[in-house]
Amino acid sequence: MISIRNSRWRASWRISSVCVCSLAVLCAHATSGEPEVGQAAAESGSKPEQPELITFKHPKSWRVVEQEAGDEEAPIEMMVESKNGDRSLLVRVQPRADVDQVGEDLEQLKAQGYVVTRTKLEPRGAVGQLNGVGTDYDLTKDGQAYRMYHLVTQFDFKHDVLIRVLTTESQWVKSKRPMKFMVDSISIGDLYQIEPDIDQPMMLDRQVYSFKAPGNWHLGESDRKPFTKLEITAKQYSWFTATIHDRDLTAQEELDMYLHHSIDDQLVSHTEMNTWLGLSGVGVQGQLRDTLAGFQEFKALHIPLADGRLLVLKKYQAESSIELTDPGFELIESTFKILVEPASGDPAIDP
Repeated sequence: MISIRNSRWRASWRISSVCVCSLAVLCAHATSGEPEVGQAAAESGSKPEQPELITFKHPKSWRVVEQEAGDEEAPIEMMVESKNGDRSLLVRVQPRADVDQVGEDLEQLKAQGYVVTRTKLEPRGAVGQLNGVGTDYDLTKDGQAYRMYHLVTQFDFKHDVLIRVLTTESQWVKSKRPMKFMVDSISIGDLYQIEPDIDQPMMLDRQVYSFKAPGNWHLGESDRKPFTKLEITAKQYSWFTATIHDRDLTAQEELDMYLHHSIDDQLVSHTEMNTWLGLSGVGVQGQLRDTLAGFQEFKALHIPLADGRLLVLKKYQAESSIELTDPGFELIESTFKILVEPASGDPAIDP
C-alpha cells in the first residue's frame, strides 16, 4: 500500500486557480479563457464582505463543492473535487474541544455509502509539508475501490484542521502531486476578528526593556538559560518577542543561526535591517510562508548590550489580518524602551 506520508511530492504541473472559503456560502465562478475561481461570502446585512478564511490553489478543471451554510458555531470548511468526481480534497477548521473530527467525517462518509475496509493509524503523518496525526484507509462504494487519508493537525491554541484526501484506487498514485501542492498552498486567515485592546493596555516593565501591549493579547514568559524570553501574541497568528541571549556568540552569529536553522524552510525573501525601534544591531526583515497561516511579515534585530548579552527582538505579523493587528504592533513599537546600556562598536563583531 502507498501512503501519502511516505512520499514527498514534487509538483511539476501548472496551478492556475485560487479557492476562497468563508464561514457560510461557497460558490464557483468560471469565465471563458480564465481560470476557475472559488469564492465565498458570508450572508450578512451589515457586513456584505467577509475576510477570506481559507484559501488554497487547485487545478482549474477542479470545482468547489458547495457546502450547506451553517450557524456561527459550524466548522469552517472547503472541499474541491476533480471534474469527474474521482478525486477530492476537504479542508475543515473546527474548535478542538467540540467533536472528534475524524469520527464525524467517517460518519458523514458512511451516510454517503462508503464502507471502510482497512484502517492504519500513522501518529507521525504528513501531507506535503503539513505534519500531524494521520490515518490511511481503504474504502468501497457501489463496488468501486477507494483510498483515503485523514490528517489532523493543530492550527492555533484553539483550532484543529482536518485534511481529507479521497480518491478512487486507480487515481491514488497520480493524485499525490496535486494533493501535495494544494495542501502546501493552504492559508487560514483570521478566525477571530478581535481588535487589539489599546485603550486598556498592559504595561510590561522588565529589567532590560519596557513597553505597552494590547490588554487582550496573550503574554507568555520563560527563563531557560541561556535564554530569557517574553512573547506577546495576538489571536491572529501574529506575535512579538523580546529575548535575552546570554551565551558566547556575536550578534551576527546568532542572526546566521536564526536564518539558516530557525526559519530557513519558511523564508520567502529578506533584506538587511540594522535599525529598528530607535535601536541599532544586526538584523533582517522580510516575508515568511508559514504552514496553514500563510504569509507573514517579519523583523528580527539582534542588539548587543554593554554587559555582553544580546537583546533579540522579533515581530511576526500574518498578512491576512494585518489591518486588524497593526494598531497593536504600533502600540508596542511606539512605547518600547531599552533600560540598559547597549554595547558600543560593531554589533556584528562584538558579543
